[in-house]
Amino acid sequence: WIVELVDPAAPAGSTPVRTTQTDAAGNYSLLAVVPGTYDVLFRDPTSGVAYGTPVNGNTGDPQNGSQAAPNNPRGALEVTLPPGGNIREQSLPVDPSGVVYDAVTREVVPGATVTLQPVGSCPNYDPATMLVNANTGGYTISGTAVSMTTGTNGYYQFLLGSNAPASCSFALVTTPPSLYTAPSMLIPTSGSYTAPNGVGAAAIQPQAIAPAVGASTTYYTQISFGSATQGVVHNHIPLDPIVPSIISLEKTVDDDEVELGDSVRYTIVVRNVQGGGLPDLTITDRLPLGFRYIDGTAHILLPGSSGAVVFADPQGAPGPILTFPIMSPLPANQSMTLTYRVRVGVGAQQGDGINRARAVSDAVSSNEGRAKVKVLGGVFTTDACVIGKIYTDCNENDVQDAEEVGVPGVRLYFEDGTYLISDSEGKYSYCGLKPITHVLKVDRSTLPKGALLDTVDTRNAGDPDSRFVDLKNGELHRADFHVRNCSRDVMGQVFGRRASLGEVSAPEVEKGDDVPALTLDSRKETRCELTRQSADGVYRESGTSCRPPTRTSRKRGGSR
Repeated sequence: WIVELVDPAAPAGSTPVRTTQTDAAGNYSLLAVVPGTYDVLFRDPTSGVAYGTPVNGNTGDPQNGSQAAPNNPRGALEVTLPPGGNIREQSLPVDPSGVVYDAVTREVVPGATVTLQPVGSCPNYDPATMLVNANTGGYTISGTAVSMTTGTNGYYQFLLGSNAPASCSFALVTTPPSLYTAPSMLIPTSGSYTAPNGVGAAAIQPQAIAPAVGASTTYYTQISFGSATQGVVHNHIPLDPIVPSIISLEKTVDDDEVELGDSVRYTIVVRNVQGGGLPDLTITDRLPLGFRYIDGTAHILLPGSSGAVVFADPQGAPGPILTFPIMSPLPANQSMTLTYRVRVGVGAQQGDGINRARAVSDAVSSNEGRAKVKVLGGVFTTDACVIGKIYTDCNENDVQDAEEVGVPGVRLYFEDGTYLISDSEGKYSYCGLKPITHVLKVDRSTLPKGALLDTVDTRNAGDPDSRFVDLKNGELHRADFHVRNCSRDVMGQVFGRRASLGEVSAPEVEKGDDVPALTLDSRKETRCELTRQSADGVYRESGTSCRPPTRTSRKRGGSR
């Protein structure tokens, strides 16, 4: 280990006054030091992290002129060396937060990156100022997340200072080096842990090193602790080694789109692809957020069986981690099939919808099988629907009377390029839209030749070819368009479409050089100037292709 003598007044990261390394027995000495006050730091030689738990007098004989300074942001020993003085037993009992190790061999794993980050709210938490030795090297800080990479001893350490919040919930996320995967499927996490209040250290396991084969492997990936609680140590994190697979696992689901409240069936097929038989298998299955196992739905088909039989409910039901112990060997080149059902519940839309499973026999692990479903809200969705109709409004009363027909084969665009085509009755619909304001625009090139649209209401914003569609959560919204001129030519084309199209699957484009193409601006090709006479309430319009003068008082459902 590296031992540094640091000027306590110097900023973090300054060059130490003196540096040395411990010998094979862990001993060190710093000679010919100028009298004064110093901090003594102990640094991991590979990770570069300075550990913040040194002691004065490791044999029970504390020395004068030295104190373990709990409020020292470096977590260092503070020593005052007088002229000719000699201060002994300034030591570091290595008590790491944990060790990252191989789940099979139980050997330490260097090169793993361990990240500590708050889960949910942790008011005023700042790792740069509240994590001991955060700025002395070895740590990487990104927002409220702090990470370090394990050295040759596999150690990681996160100590919170006295200025940290009293207690917050933190997640430990491990990014494995090559040839390893995380989180471990061979040794699943024990869940979450809350450190007791007070001073001292709460040990998850009794030993400071990785557990031996057969020993307890309890560990946690979500821990609640802070300045008012004990520190958490010996939380050793396993990683699964990547080995040449002799077990193949395939996972499928019977429906790739589900709604809240639905049930889905998962199928897991495990194959032994080696020459010899495999002893008892254990399948570990991680359900997505909001998915819950349904009791009594597990069935298994073993080699040589005539059919699937009911299988015991898994350990950990209803989830999220299900463990199926299969107490039957799997012969060479044989397969077994496990099926079960889950219910899609609250929170499923916030997860990734991916179910992950792995089979293990002794120290041999299969590949990770995955099955993904897309979770729709169903009756709980916030998506909205648009329905509407484009029809002839010959008497211009803004309603479709019995003799007024829909216009088939007209294409309508949303602002993102999504389009609809009116059916034989002029109707159209589309669901799955976000509850925001959209724009729906008619492709004028697909209207009957000579047809003109009418402004229906203020949502047209003066442009009869398009309209704003203001959608709210889960709304069924009506958006219509009116063809205002019912000349013989226009109606002949409309009735011709209705007679020939049947089921409409493509837009109609009338032939002719003067057919306008789809335009993306909101202006009509011909605009009418409107003037109003206050005496009789009559609108008079000027310009080509304008409708005859009409009165402002219009009765719904009848002609003027």
